Amino acid sequence: MASGSLGIPGVAVVSDDLSGVYPHVLGGGVAIQMFADPATSEQATIVYFIGSESSQFANGDLVKVEGTVGKMFTGQNKMGGTITDPTIQATSVTKTDASALIQGGKDVAVTQQQNQNGVVVIVDKMVLRDNETDFFVRVSNQSGVKASFYAFNAKLQVGNQQFDEDSSKSNQYGQMPSDILPGVEVSGVLAFPAIGTPVPSTGAVALHLEAHSDNYMATFNPYVFNISW
Repeated sequence: MASGSLGIPGVAVVSDDLSGVYPHVLGGGVAIQMFADPATSEQATIVYFIGSESSQFANGDLVKVEGTVGKMFTGQNKMGGTITDPTIQATSVTKTDASALIQGGKDVAVTQQQNQNGVVVIVDKMVLRDNETDFFVRVSNQSGVKASFYAFNAKLQVGNQQFDEDSSKSNQYGQMPSDILPGVEVSGVLAFPAIGTPVPSTGAVALHLEAHSDNYMATFNPYVFNISW
């Protein structure tokens, strides 16, 4: 089994490009390029499968793959660059979410929510890891007008220190939408630097988040979640 995120759409619907690797691909096979290490776009793999499932995937999707390792593939991407990657003949390709990438560490159940003027921010859990600190966050817009969530303004306070959200992780975990239509709930992961190595067995942090709505008569304050374990 291999997992990762879809990479650049350099390999699309398969035609003669794979005829030397899978002669039967010409019967309607599809291939995608994915990265086992999406943070660095390394460990690229060509995943081949039969059917119309390609319409389910978009650049940046996280996918889980089960299948058999095949021969090396050499061909060109849409930019004309040469790629030589291992292949997997997949029996299953399914979407997943950031939880598949966040393995290990200490899970802290938070289950806190705050409602300001119908914009509800929920923090479901925190995951403390040796290399980063992750928060699973949802925003539910019950305000009746468009709402805005500013992930780039998120801050984590640990004692007398503060940390900014690691925006580079958005490419790996998926960026939370900044504009949220009425009646819509969005979810995602906000990543911050590690707060200790090894992970402290006890502690406390404060997560500061910002959200607003297009109701300009409404007053919004920072959403502050105090979390201890």
